Amino acid sequence: MSNDLFGFKAYKAIMAARRNGTLPMYLGQAMSAAGKNAHTLKQHFPGTTMIMTRDPENMKTILSTRWGHYRLGPVRGDLVSTLIGKNLFTSDGSAWKHSRSLARPQFTQSQITDAGLFENHVRELSRKLEIGEESWSSSVTLSPLFHNLTMDVASEFLFGYSMHTQNPANRAQLPKGHNLPLPELDVVRESFDEASEWLSILTQFGRWGRWIWSPRFNRNVQQVKKLDDFFVDLALSQNVDAVGAAEKNTKQRYYLIEGMSKITQDPKILTQEARGLLFAARSTTATLMTWVSYYLSGQPDTYQKLRVSIRYSVGLDPNAPLDPIKLLHCTYLQNCLQEGVRLGTPTPLIAREAIQDTMLPRGGGEDGEAPVFIPKGTLITLNLFALHHRKDLYGDDVEEFKPERWEVRERSWDMSAFGGGPRACIGREYRPRKRVVILNLIWAEQFALVQTSYVLARIVQRYDKMEKVDSSRDLKYDMKIVNRPASGAQLTFAFALLHYPNFPVQYIFAPPVKSSYQRTQDLFVLGDEIGQLVLDPLLLGGLP
Repeated sequence: MSNDLFGFKAYKAIMAARRNGTLPMYLGQAMSAAGKNAHTLKQHFPGTTMIMTRDPENMKTILSTRWGHYRLGPVRGDLVSTLIGKNLFTSDGSAWKHSRSLARPQFTQSQITDAGLFENHVRELSRKLEIGEESWSSSVTLSPLFHNLTMDVASEFLFGYSMHTQNPANRAQLPKGHNLPLPELDVVRESFDEASEWLSILTQFGRWGRWIWSPRFNRNVQQVKKLDDFFVDLALSQNVDAVGAAEKNTKQRYYLIEGMSKITQDPKILTQEARGLLFAARSTTATLMTWVSYYLSGQPDTYQKLRVSIRYSVGLDPNAPLDPIKLLHCTYLQNCLQEGVRLGTPTPLIAREAIQDTMLPRGGGEDGEAPVFIPKGTLITLNLFALHHRKDLYGDDVEEFKPERWEVRERSWDMSAFGGGPRACIGREYRPRKRVVILNLIWAEQFALVQTSYVLARIVQRYDKMEKVDSSRDLKYDMKIVNRPASGAQLTFAFALLHYPNFPVQYIFAPPVKSSYQRTQDLFVLGDEIGQLVLDPLLLGGLP
C-alpha cells in the first residue's frame, strides 16, 4: 500500500472491491499483506493521506485515554452533518457537550426497555412472514423489513408518533400539524435512503467530499428535514402554555422530543438533534438485526440452542408479555448478538482527525510495537471490521459464527463494535471490560441491543427454523455508512412445532388456527400419536 504515492491504485482497488461486495474484507487483507505485524499503516488516497489502524491499543488511545487530542474529522463532522445536521453525533467541543446535556437526561432504563414501544411494530413485522401450506414462509428479504421496523420504532420513541412504514394504513392515527403539514412519509424515507447512499460515495474522497455538490442530494436533505420540522413544531405547540410542566402531560408514553423541548425551545436545535438520533437509531439497529438473523439461518444447531435459551428465560409463547430486561440477562441471546456484531460489524470504520501533535502507543518499528508520532491534522481511520477479523486475536475460527466464544471472553478494546470512550457515553462512565449490563452501555448500543433482543426473541418463539434461500452463494457486503449483507438476508421461516418428520399430516392442519400459541395447544391435546413431541424439553417450555 505504501508504493502508491498519490493513492490512485488504492482508490481504484477500493472501488472494485465495493462493486464486488468485498470491500470490508479487502481493507483487512490489504493490511495483512503489508506484513504479519502490520496493524497500523499509512494509506494514500487522491488528495488525502491517512493512518489506518486495527490495533486495539491505538483504538483505546484515540477513543478514550487521549480522546481530547482528536475531533470527528471531515467525514462525520463535516460530511455526514450535511444530512443529519450538527448534533450529538456530528459535533465537537462545546457544541457536543451541549448536545450531550440535552440527550443525557432523556435516556433511562425504563424508557428504552418499554415493551409496549416494540410489540405492535413487531406484530406488523410478523404479518410479512406468513406461513404457507407446508409450514414454511415464502422467501423474504429481511434488511428492508428491519429498516421499516426500526424506522417505526425510532420515530415513535423520538416523536411520540410512528411513521408506520410497515403499514401505511395506520397513518390516519398521525395528528395534524400545528403550523406545518405532514410530509409524504414514503418520500421522506426514500430521500433518507438515497441521501445516505450518496454520502457513502463521498466518504471515499475524505476531506474533499464536502465540496462535491449534488442538487439531488440537497433536495433529499430538505425532504428529510420536513419530517423533523413537523414533529418539532408539534412538540413545541403542545408545550407553548406549559414549558417544563411534564406532570401535566396526559400522554401515556414518553417521547424524546417532548423531553428535550422542556430544556430548549429552539426549533433548529431540536430538529438537528432529532435527525441525528433517528439516523443512529434506525440504521445501526436494523443492520444488527439483519446480521444476526443471517448468521443464525446458516447454523440450525445454534438457532435451536438459542430457542432453548429463550425458553428458559421468557418461555416460547409468542403472545405472552415479553420483559426486555430478562432478555438482556439471557446470556446466550446476548452472546449471539455480540458475535453478530463482531462478524458483521455494522459500523465498520470510525474516522478521527488529530487537533494537536500526539502519539499512538503502537504501530512503529519493524515489529509494530514502537510508538508512532501523529502530527496535527492527521486523519486516522479505525478499521473495526479488520480488528474483529484478526486471527491472532480470535483464533483460527475467526470467520465462524460462534456465540460460545463469549462465554469465556470478556469484552475489551479488541471488540469495539460501537466505539467507546467519553464520546460514546450517555449517562455513565465508560467501562470497556464490563459485561453486558444495560446501565453500563452507550445509548446507541443500549437501544440496538434491547430492540434486537426483543425482535429475535419473538422470531424464535414463533418460528422453529430459519434458512437461507440460497446457501451456496458467497457472502457479499454492502458497505456504505453502515455495513450489511448485500443480499439483504434472503431467508425463509418454518412455523414453530410444525416441521417434525413424524407428524401425521392430517393432525397438522386439522385444528382451527387462531394464533401460533393456540396452534401449539391444539397439537398438544391431539393425543398419544404425538406424545414423542411433547417430551422434548424445548417444546414443553412453550406449553401451559
